[in-house]
Amino acid sequence: PIEINGNFTNPSFESAEIWGCPSGWSCGSSFMGGFPRTYVPDADQYTAGANGLPGSLLVPDGTHAAYAPEYGTFIAYLSQSAPMTWVAGQEYSFTFWLGHPMHRANESTGLIDAGWPDYVRLRIGEGSEFSFLWDLPDPGIGQWVQITKTFTPPALGTGQSLYVSFISHNTNENQQVDYDIATSVPEPTTLLLLGLGMMGLARVRSKMR
Repeated sequence: PIEINGNFTNPSFESAEIWGCPSGWSCGSSFMGGFPRTYVPDADQYTAGANGLPGSLLVPDGTHAAYAPEYGTFIAYLSQSAPMTWVAGQEYSFTFWLGHPMHRANESTGLIDAGWPDYVRLRIGEGSEFSFLWDLPDPGIGQWVQITKTFTPPALGTGQSLYVSFISHNTNENQQVDYDIATSVPEPTTLLLLGLGMMGLARVRSKMR
């Protein structure tokens, strides 16, 4: 399948403006102030080495993550329409990360446990002619999980633009979901092999001296 990750602007949600909508993305909400934002997760949200990511990473890619904030009952949308059109019958794939932080972001009054939204969904395509919709799982508290969705647009999808939207629904102010779209996170086994390779190279160099 064709991987669509590289067609997005700012896929890892890096942004100079913390607590704002990530550049290149559209943020919306059914409740004023409840739109998705960016932030820099730290040890209050994830524990390095025990969060589903290799090594000391706190987020899958870069330093930022997008999140649907925690203001009352609302539906939040994080969307982007990229400069790419679908080809009917061609198989595509989209890989992304979901995170369930231990505590809510941007808390100045103390740590508050973060619950999971009532639902989190991914929508690809727009309009009645072509649209895929998936319910997404809770990774578990303090965890990230990598998800890949594979799909094949029908004939009616030909020529439509690449549209992706993350949707979450909250019914109380203590729920949060984190998003990241990483294309370069090595698997733990890859890191292990890399480390063994570097050790072997060091031994060879020491014998040559």
